[in-house]
Amino acid sequence: MEVKAKEAVTTSLKIDAARELYRPAAIRASLLYFILNDLNLINPIYQFSLKAFSTVFQNAIKGAPKAAEVAKRIDNLIESITFAVWQYTARGLFECDKLIFTAQMAFQIQLQNEQINPKDLDFLLRFPITPGVSSPVDFISHVSWGAIKSLCLMDEYR
Repeated sequence: MEVKAKEAVTTSLKIDAARELYRPAAIRASLLYFILNDLNLINPIYQFSLKAFSTVFQNAIKGAPKAAEVAKRIDNLIESITFAVWQYTARGLFECDKLIFTAQMAFQIQLQNEQINPKDLDFLLRFPITPGVSSPVDFISHVSWGAIKSLCLMDEYR
C-alpha cells in the first residue's frame, strides 16, 4: 500500500508539472473569453456563452498543429486558439464593430505579454490634449500641438 501511495504522489507531481507547461495557453484562452464577455458593452446584442466558447476552444486545440517540442506545441495552441476565437467572433459581429474587437484583442494580448506600456496605450486611446496652446509651426495644427504638449508630460517622452 505504501508503494502505491508514493507512486500516486510522484504521478501527481508529474501531472502538476505538465499542467504548468500549458498555463500560457490557458491564460490566453481566459483573456479571450473575457474580451468576448465584454463585447456586450459595445452592443447588447453580443452575448457569447461559455459553452460556445468552450466548443471553439476545444476545436482550436484539435486543429492546432502537433509539435515534438512542448514549447512549440504551446505556441501552436496559443496561435490556434487566438485565431479560432477571432474568426468565430468576427463572423457574428456587425462590420462596424470588427475593428474595435480586433484592436481590443491586439491591445490586451500585447498588454498581457508586456509588449506595450499601459500608459502609452492609455494615451493612444484617450488622446489627451493640452487646451489653449498655439502651434509654433504652420504644418502642425493647434490640436496636434496640444497633444504633443500632453505627450511631453509623460516621462518617457519628455
